[in-house]
Amino acid sequence: QQNRQPILLDWRMRRMNQKINPLQPFLVKHQYSLAPLQMQSLMQLYQPIVGSSAISLYLTLMNQPLETANQSQRILHAQLIQIMNVGIKACDEGRQRLEAAGLLRTYRDRTSHTDWRYQTLLYELQQPLDVHQFLKNPLLSTTLYKQIGDQNYYQLLRMS
Repeated sequence: QQNRQPILLDWRMRRMNQKINPLQPFLVKHQYSLAPLQMQSLMQLYQPIVGSSAISLYLTLMNQPLETANQSQRILHAQLIQIMNVGIKACDEGRQRLEAAGLLRTYRDRTSHTDWRYQTLLYELQQPLDVHQFLKNPLLSTTLYKQIGDQNYYQLLRMS
């Protein structure tokens, strides 16, 4: 018998119209802990763009108990929304905002269930960029500038 690996697809590319549901399981994968400067980057640079609920989702996913060295145990979105005290819509919007900012990649295991609504999702957390990398990224820096205004933006530039 062949050792079959799950088929993982980049979910946001294939099914933009598919939303998560409370009974859908997920796993979290990450290979790092947040250093103080990365936490500062999340709060000062990313939070004005993605919002506090998306940052809360990121931190909640980051702190899921690990089953292996870099992957959490499988749980349902119902448990996640209960932990975060939000609805499924707010959770899904946070996921989409994290994906747009490059902090999260979402995959689904097509072999885990025949119905896509119950297929296991894999959330792969991405490290936040440091201040210098962030400000060199034209999309992120422009979005931040528009969100916080020129005075606050130039204050960040002086601090970096």
